[in-house]
Amino acid sequence: MKVIEERGKVIFRNKKYSFEYKDKILTLIPHTLKTIWEFDLSFLNIDVIKKKKEIVYGITSNNYQIAFVNVQLQETSGGVLKGYVPLCIKGRANVFSPLPEIKDFTSMTFYGDCINKFYKPNQIIKENNNNGIKYKDIKETYKTIKYKNDKLIFGVEIEEIHDTNDIPVRLYSFLRIEFGKKKNIKETIEYYQKVLALFQFINNRMYIDFSEIRLTSDLYSNEIIPNKIINIGTDFNFYTYIPS
Repeated sequence: MKVIEERGKVIFRNKKYSFEYKDKILTLIPHTLKTIWEFDLSFLNIDVIKKKKEIVYGITSNNYQIAFVNVQLQETSGGVLKGYVPLCIKGRANVFSPLPEIKDFTSMTFYGDCINKFYKPNQIIKENNNNGIKYKDIKETYKTIKYKNDKLIFGVEIEEIHDTNDIPVRLYSFLRIEFGKKKNIKETIEYYQKVLALFQFINNRMYIDFSEIRLTSDLYSNEIIPNKIINIGTDFNFYTYIPS
């Protein structure tokens, strides 16, 4: 899973910071740096930040929502905070008006070679001959498994490729979990660990890499159909560096 780099702004413990996220390290820079005297006396504060796992919410410089999850922050010189980020959740669309909080997820979708090998995407091909390729209806490839209150859906997606004459489309499979009840960030981590364990067992190996993991949450809008509020949904990317 790729590592992202971001800059932006956060409000952490009612204080404004600029942030830099690079090489899985989050750095929070206060708008006003502490003096050396304030820093030298910081050990007297019994509320030790570095022992707490925090969720830090912010907005990137290009206006994407972002959450840094289970970060253990430690104060360095001048009141700057730093910590390793085991999980980052980022919105897939930049916005001019605030989106809902990063929570209440309705589904979680996994992509990667491990899923392509388990649920082969070429099953969507109906015919492949001199007359070209004909595809089945995508809905015909959906396989749904009910597990407790959730639905596990294996399916295939088609992506059109416009910058080459050799391969007009790319096929890849996915596993989508549609939650029977909306989930918070902590619960999505538990689902990730269960899916990871499943594909570790299927592939008989410890290292499994998902190329992308998406979370979907409700987003209601009246801009598409005037005077009618509809749920258009909003997606987030789930970047995890939690050890297997």
